Amino acid sequence: MQARSHGAGLLLFPGDSECGVIEALHRFGWLTDDEYGGLKANLEDGLSNLEGERVNLLFSDASWDYGSLIPMMETALDKGADVFVTETTPVAQAAVNFTLAMDDPIPVIFMSVFNPYAAGIADAPCIKPDNVTGTQELIDYEGLLALAALQNPDLETVGTLYNSASAAGQMGAELIAEAGEALGIRVEQAAVFGLADVGIGLEGLISKGVDAFVLTVDILTSQATAQIATIGADNDIPVYHPVASYLYSGATVAAGSIATYGPGLNAGQILVGILDGALDPATTGINTADNSVIAVNVDRSARSGVKVSENLLSRADFVVADGELSITPKGMTNFQFLGEMGMMALLYPQLASGTDAVTPEMLAMLAQVAFPDPTAAHEAFLAGLQCTDEMIAEQQAELDAG
Repeated sequence: MQARSHGAGLLLFPGDSECGVIEALHRFGWLTDDEYGGLKANLEDGLSNLEGERVNLLFSDASWDYGSLIPMMETALDKGADVFVTETTPVAQAAVNFTLAMDDPIPVIFMSVFNPYAAGIADAPCIKPDNVTGTQELIDYEGLLALAALQNPDLETVGTLYNSASAAGQMGAELIAEAGEALGIRVEQAAVFGLADVGIGLEGLISKGVDAFVLTVDILTSQATAQIATIGADNDIPVYHPVASYLYSGATVAAGSIATYGPGLNAGQILVGILDGALDPATTGINTADNSVIAVNVDRSARSGVKVSENLLSRADFVVADGELSITPKGMTNFQFLGEMGMMALLYPQLASGTDAVTPEMLAMLAQVAFPDPTAAHEAFLAGLQCTDEMIAEQQAELDAG
């Protein structure tokens, strides 16, 4: 594509990944300093559409209403959108199906998708619709259960609540069961269809004597995390979530991938590559983000009558205690740490105080020290996404072999 004004339709469920997208657009010249500053200034109130010098951004929030997705995409196309950037699995599925019905499908870049293959978005990293690419975030359910056992050496039984209508939820429940078997932990399951069923499902798990709730990644449990946390606190049952940012949505311990800045930055870099003409979506594979961190909310644990073990605290990257956020990176690269540290401070200022508060100026300085040549890192990232004929043939052979 030529360096002209583009429309990028960003179709987003509630989340913070859009911050990483606009960071990448600014870092690589598609947003001016004024445009970038204006967008970030409005983060708390929600991002507003932008008609920029080089790119037009259309922000849409479905607010969990799946029925609004198609009208949102139609509106974006009417306004000249050249690319859809989506967040969460249901939005990605809708965008892929929508664009494949077009005579000339526009690119779809997805983020915050945990299993694009089970969701039918792709068959393999390089075997997918020609207009589709994005970032898959890996989930370590066995690692999450191991942390629960580290916190409670007497752990015998965990309860899993999941959305019976979600492929991601069903697969998550299966993986938790497999992890439990490997670790000698009994796993009780409750499949629910809607929010009205959550309380009944949790009551059933409690009646079976579960020592902890271990959640899957699906839209229903994401919506219900605060409710699950409240019921857990009332029954002295901690809540474990496999996405680190759910520390702020009710989880006692949230460990796994980061569903905020990192995936958005990856999606933003892919978007920049497409806008610059450096990437052809047809030969751009699906990126895998296997970054993992541990976040512990000591305050919430105390309200549940549970003291967080020193063994668990010693491994945590993020800790909320006495209403303050402490950040000690252990499992993250510098890039991930700097980005997440800045986003935590920006999005949750009530938890960042004293030396934990990070201003945008400080973040920019730290990023410059850690990454003196962001252009080289960007080019290496894009090069790593290229699908060759050999890669496609190998992946197809694996699929054929079952």
